[in-house]
Amino acid sequence: MSQWSPWKRKIAVTGLSGAGKTVFLLSLLQHIELFRPDRLRISPPGAELRGFKELPPSGGGASFPRKALRARLMEENAPMWPEKTRDVHHYSCSFRYTGWTVWEKLKRSLIRIGGLLTLPGIGLSETVDLDFLDFPGERLADVDIARYGDYASWADQILEHWTSYSRTRERLAGYLDLVARDGADEEAILDAYKNALTGMLLDKNQIITPSTFSLGVEDGGVFGKPDVLDRGRRRLAGLAGEEFSPLPRECRGARPDLADAFAQRYRHYREQVVLPLFDSFSECDRIILLLDIPGILSGGVGRLNDAGDLIDNLASVLRPSKWHNFFSGVENIAFVAAKCDLVHNLDHDNLMSLLEDIMRPARNRLPDIGFTPVIVSAWVSSRSLASGDGRRILEGVPLRGNPEMAARTFVVPELPSEWPADWAAEDPAYSYPRLAPGRLANRWQAPAHFGMEKILDFILSARPGTD
Repeated sequence: MSQWSPWKRKIAVTGLSGAGKTVFLLSLLQHIELFRPDRLRISPPGAELRGFKELPPSGGGASFPRKALRARLMEENAPMWPEKTRDVHHYSCSFRYTGWTVWEKLKRSLIRIGGLLTLPGIGLSETVDLDFLDFPGERLADVDIARYGDYASWADQILEHWTSYSRTRERLAGYLDLVARDGADEEAILDAYKNALTGMLLDKNQIITPSTFSLGVEDGGVFGKPDVLDRGRRRLAGLAGEEFSPLPRECRGARPDLADAFAQRYRHYREQVVLPLFDSFSECDRIILLLDIPGILSGGVGRLNDAGDLIDNLASVLRPSKWHNFFSGVENIAFVAAKCDLVHNLDHDNLMSLLEDIMRPARNRLPDIGFTPVIVSAWVSSRSLASGDGRRILEGVPLRGNPEMAARTFVVPELPSEWPADWAAEDPAYSYPRLAPGRLANRWQAPAHFGMEKILDFILSARPGTD
């Protein structure tokens, strides 16, 4: 159980798959450690960060591999974005924050005890401790497993979700036909389920559960080309030796032995993998939720629907911070439109509009939590050019097919001001380029960014979104 402190922040960094969480956290730490007020204009004007220190990870798990990630982005010939991470990482640090006025210091220092307030001593500089939990986006797909303690409820819920959409319903058709037959054996059922999950991954669906299928466990690695070729058969749907799939109600009635076995495996997976993770997540007082809006648009309306459902389900398991929770629980959530450098600067207002639209249902559901929308590029990889004719032109280095790493110009779509009613994956009207990162040649230099000062303000503020 965590103890609430005005100078300690436990922060979860998560988001949809591919939203750039690893690069985001790496850039944030670079800017904190190498703080320069001309590059990170935090509030109030004149505020400073001093005395940065790395601390032992408080979570007891794997430490965020900051140095290795930084080295990859310093490669002389071809700096590359980090590979997809499948582990939960922890990172702790501290620094002194100087610059608050007396009133700001008092406001941010008030300690809540059962609804009462006590005032601390006055000072204008304090040591801030930050504990980060880097949470793979693929794990969010297990949120329904966190919500439902029994296998039958989860199976009904996830099948209802998938069969509500035509494309995922098509992907599941072979699996549902098989489980409806008498005598289908367990291995064939699991293979058919993995085949369906493989198709959904290829369609860029975000809800792939159990998440071990996409992330892997032990030496399984992340989902790749060999898995496509064998239709996911080597992947795990659950724990090794304890795999399961969602059986429809009729099949559970006709095959109680199989249903009982899957229910037991579901409980083990939930207790060993899902609950510890979501408990840690809900104990964070700050959540930074990254969304790749250009990526959602490139993925089609199904990707948007998945994003909305994941956020909805996540909101249902969060515990708002209240005195009867012994000060643990979520106080504030930043909804972050990441990779804003993939859209033209002229479209930032529309980007904010799309972000607020996708944030609104969660904010309405959780009135006791503060919400802050932020537009960010943690590691700028392009620049917007003027065209004179209204076209959106970006200059950047293509990620693929460009061994000389030469910069090129791209005409990108104008970002809509609201989400379209329907569109297909890779629709040219909503497709954005994949660009290589700007090289971090100098170890003592933080990357070019857009909006990261707002993230630090969010972390340090008393109650973002409601002040």
